[in-house]
Amino acid sequence: MKELNNKPEVADVCSNEKICCDSNGSTPFSRLVEEKRALDEKIVSLTAFLSDDEKACNIAGYQQVSQMREQHDVMVRYSNILNSRILTWRHN
Repeated sequence: MKELNNKPEVADVCSNEKICCDSNGSTPFSRLVEEKRALDEKIVSLTAFLSDDEKACNIAGYQQVSQMREQHDVMVRYSNILNSRILTWRHN
């Protein structure tokens, strides 16, 4: 899952566009990129937690782990949507 933050089309998003990313994140585009970056970090953390099913169930319980797996799937879908928005924005 670490590749979520390293997709070439997203990773270099600030290098090609002068309007995209200033240091304080004040443009809508830079906020979008930051939102995706932060979400991808959470996905990586949740993936790591869920990688050991027995340990995760001992910590959180089976029902919570099941809900976390569903949450993970939705987070990945949302990250993909954000990625599409970033790519669309860059090409307009």
